[in-house]
Formats: sequence, structure tokens, C-alpha cells
Amino acid sequence: MNERPLPSTVKPEKLLREQSVLQGVVPLENEPRLDGVVLASGRRMSASMWAARDDEGRLRLRGRFEASVEASCQVCLQPVRLTLKGEFDWLLVHGDTQAKAWWKDAEPVWIEDGEVAVTEALVDELLLSLPIAPCHDATEACDQRDLLPQDESVTQISDEGMRENPFAGLKKLLDD
Repeated sequence: MNERPLPSTVKPEKLLREQSVLQGVVPLENEPRLDGVVLASGRRMSASMWAARDDEGRLRLRGRFEASVEASCQVCLQPVRLTLKGEFDWLLVHGDTQAKAWWKDAEPVWIEDGEVAVTEALVDELLLSLPIAPCHDATEACDQRDLLPQDESVTQISDEGMRENPFAGLKKLLDD
């Protein structure tokens, strides 16, 4: 994607009128919502977006993003590199009434004075794409990995009948 910085706000009507795709980079170094979640190094996100109207004539911003960030592995507490990718489909709304009426169709994003705060909305998407507990994958070195239960033991526990058979009560009644 393009290395130009994305503007913090976008006029979606202009994007729609010009039928253009906006591409660029969002620097994340000074984003306070990422403090304590993502480590300082390599904090930037690439994104592309375009405006479109849906079948009902509502204005939408659609696009994709990609970011390579570092977080603390929740197993060994060492840095782990995460590649986060996603797509978004924002339904642009002018207030709470529209957001409440249309939230089932797509994610509502507020448009104010003809502009959308895209940096803020993209950071929301990045936060939502982060894993709950980041950790190294099986191919990476992780000092504490041997302390985790192996997949086989987890499967074995669940297969050993930790749950009671729902028909066990009927069997007791028949036996009496």
C-alpha cells in the first residue's frame, strides 16, 4: 500500500463523487488507546478505503487495513510480532437514531459536517482485531510453552466425559 499518511478525516461524498480509492499509512506512535496493549516499536497501519452507496442509497465507507505490531506474549512475556489484517464496512450515520435503526446492517460510524474521523475508526478496527491473549505461535520460540497444556491433553479431558450424560437420569429411573 501507499506510504503517504492518511488524513485524520475524510469526506466520503467527495470519494464517492470522484470514485477514488484512498490509500495510506496511519502512524500509531501517539495513539493513547494503544498504550499498554501494543509495544512502542513498529506501530503503524496501512489502509485503503472507498465510498459506495448500498442498495438503499445509504453512504458507506469500505476498505481494508493491515498492521504489523508487537505485543507482549501472554505466556513468556517477551515481544511477539502480530500481523493484523481486516476488512471494514462502515455505514455512515448522522446521529443516534440512525445508528440504532441501522446497526444490524453494518457498523455505524458517525459523519459530522460531511467528514468521518477515519483515524479513530481505523484504530477501533485495529483494537478489535487484536487477539485477547497474544502469544507466539507453535513455530516460534517461547520459553514457557512447555508449561501450557498440550492440545492432546485438552482434547483428552473433554473426551473423558467431564459432562454427565443427559440421559443418565432416565437410566436411574428405569433401573428403579
